[in-house]
Amino acid sequence: MTKPFALPELLSRVRNLLDRDRRLRDMTVVASSGPQRVTIGDAEVDFRTYQLTRGGESVQLTTMEAQLLRYFVQHAGAVLSRQQILKDVWEQDADITTRSIDNFVLRLRKYIEQDPATPVHLVSVRGTGYRFVASPQAAGSPSELRRSLDSRKRKRRFSASPCAKDTYTFYRTLTVSRRSRDRRNRTLC
Repeated sequence: MTKPFALPELLSRVRNLLDRDRRLRDMTVVASSGPQRVTIGDAEVDFRTYQLTRGGESVQLTTMEAQLLRYFVQHAGAVLSRQQILKDVWEQDADITTRSIDNFVLRLRKYIEQDPATPVHLVSVRGTGYRFVASPQAAGSPSELRRSLDSRKRKRRFSASPCAKDTYTFYRTLTVSRRSRDRRNRTLC
């Protein structure tokens, strides 16, 4: 902390340090009571050694990757907002944005998912955050789940309003007619 500083700022920083210490103690109690080995699809994670094994290959997770993955496992099935993840996993005064969480999730998907482009375990919830699905087999096979996700994406494209497809066609026609008009005007000049 640089001088001169205000007393309220000093008190705030001390409170944050005390809160962080309390949260770390709470996480240690939860971590010791939770499972130390978790199987996610064909990947196995050992939270004691931060080791992830998938298909015979072993990957050493960073501390933050392991904490984030543990947080997802502890809150399986719940939709977690980026702000909530940031508050619970990172320290409050951390100088990161919610987009940093997206980068961590991208790396975890590369480690866990068979196809990171179509995740079945770390699923994005549009406009909110993420949901961890421990066993997508309960909803069907992974290929069926991917097909249903793909069909939802296709439906979403024109589902904004009942006439969204007609609106899209109208604007597309309008754009094409403007282009042809502009070409005509260029040839006349």
